[in-house]
Amino acid sequence: VNMQVYLDNQQFNQKPKNQEIGIITNKIYKQKADLNLRDLAKEIAEKGRTVMLATYIANLKQSELEQQSILMLDFDNQDKDNQFTLEQALNDKFIKDNACFIYRTFSDSRTIDKFRVVFALDNQLNTADEVTRAYRYLLSKYNQADQKTKNPNRLFFGSNSGFIELDFNNRLKKSEVVKEVL
Repeated sequence: VNMQVYLDNQQFNQKPKNQEIGIITNKIYKQKADLNLRDLAKEIAEKGRTVMLATYIANLKQSELEQQSILMLDFDNQDKDNQFTLEQALNDKFIKDNACFIYRTFSDSRTIDKFRVVFALDNQLNTADEVTRAYRYLLSKYNQADQKTKNPNRLFFGSNSGFIELDFNNRLKKSEVVKEVL
């Protein structure tokens, strides 16, 4: 099953700088990609390509959100008292049962683990509100993750350190992460 994302065509071997980020932002939504998860993992985590997980019908207006099928949690472990290491992530039952792959970010170092956990959903999210609710669910489980990742049009920079495969067939249940608000 293929996933639709916006995938910038430029490859990086370090985190893009301010001016480069501006250029990516202006062109990424013209670069829709339709890839299986393994190929997507290679593009992001080996070739350093930037990804936006939501696709849009027109522009990047939240009301024009078309779909989002992937969620990423970003662990940069800035808070010394609230760490979540790569080893903890690899041994975490929820992550092992639901996530597809993990990749270290460009700012990962020997002393501090900086990585992303990538989840694919069994059904796509269709509104910005659903995306926000899904992230709220995941971020409440993992308060060590960057809490600013809720917006669908966020850019996630790639890496060139490769990825750790968990299970490309894992699917996070949309019904679990986007509980109906009664």
